[in-house]
Amino acid sequence: MNAFFRNNFIKGVGLFLLFGIFNILIIVGLIFIFGTFNQNIDYYNRINFKDITESLNGDEALKQEVRSKLEEQNSFYMIIDPDGNIENSEFLPAELNHSYTRADIASFSRWYLDDYPVNTRILDNGSILVVGFPKNSLVKHSFTYTIQSFFQTVFLFPIVLILNFVLFILLFWRQQKKAQFEVEPIINGIDDLAAGKEVELKESGPLKNVKSELNKASNLLLEREKGRADWISGVSHDLRTPLSAILTASELIENSNENKVYVEQIQRNVTKLGKLAQNLNLSNKLQHGLAPVKKEELNIAELLRNNIINFIDENSIDPELIELKAVDSILKIDPFLFERLIQNLLDNWFSHNQEGTKLKIICHENINVYTLNVENKINRENLNNTEKHYGIGLELINQICILQDWGVKITEDEKFQVMISIPAED
Repeated sequence: MNAFFRNNFIKGVGLFLLFGIFNILIIVGLIFIFGTFNQNIDYYNRINFKDITESLNGDEALKQEVRSKLEEQNSFYMIIDPDGNIENSEFLPAELNHSYTRADIASFSRWYLDDYPVNTRILDNGSILVVGFPKNSLVKHSFTYTIQSFFQTVFLFPIVLILNFVLFILLFWRQQKKAQFEVEPIINGIDDLAAGKEVELKESGPLKNVKSELNKASNLLLEREKGRADWISGVSHDLRTPLSAILTASELIENSNENKVYVEQIQRNVTKLGKLAQNLNLSNKLQHGLAPVKKEELNIAELLRNNIINFIDENSIDPELIELKAVDSILKIDPFLFERLIQNLLDNWFSHNQEGTKLKIICHENINVYTLNVENKINRENLNNTEKHYGIGLELINQICILQDWGVKITEDEKFQVMISIPAED
């Protein structure tokens, strides 16, 4: 965003400098043009009247110099006496070699003689010295202004400057409007994001990266909100099941003398609620980055065996229902998080499958990756299904794997399967 406004400011300054340079170039160009024109005038003015008149008095050296200049410039001169006859000339074109009336002399005295640009001067004896130049070599004009036109011309220059300034303001305003057009949707998007609304900006223009990040933030918040809703749904399901069992057992205790069986059932469900509370607490910490990873070098196969044995003892399960094939391997893992992962996998199998369903846990190492594969033959309902929900256990497994950069894949077909890939660290 800062880069955008910085670039916009630089563009504004550049626009101002561009106009300044443009006006300076116009002025310099005019000076150059007029300067070049004056240089050319100086070139043709190398033949001056004084040199010609003095050369006529017998100065041979000067006369030769005048001839050289005339020849160099393809120019000529002639002297017309008061009667209009040519009394002297040099390099005079044949079509000009004739007598001239006063009207002829008056017509070419300031302009052209048969398309030859000429300059004239009256000599002391009343004769007229005419110096001519090649056709199309000079432009001779005279500008006549009324006093009103003169002042209009004088005032034209500041008007041009004002128009340039107005044009600059208009272009600068247009630049600011473009900036506003880019920034306004972003500001509105931020307001919508703060209000919890979905943001979907068109990712184009100089701020497309900012718009893209804002869209990503909106999608992330929506996903989190959806995840929170799913999480609440799973929690509701997990709490409802043991509470219902406790309530039923409590009612039966009141009407039966076989209290021991129902007490054990209540204890089991209370234990489930305790584990659920632990899972909820850990899940919340993982979601908000409050669960640090403390890795140790451990034998992962031994850790698996110990957790399975404890689980079998706690739940009075037939050991034949759990098949473990694990290769001994030392990996750097967080023992607490790994044990919670295994416990949730076992709890998920035990709580959501029919009695007698076998569980297979197969582990092997291949090219610096340790793979943990857990499967049973009962199909798993989709976690997005709010009617039949496997609860927060699988979500917690997914969070633990993501936190440690482990690969995790949960699939269902004819069997429910969780495959976890743990990369070996150096």
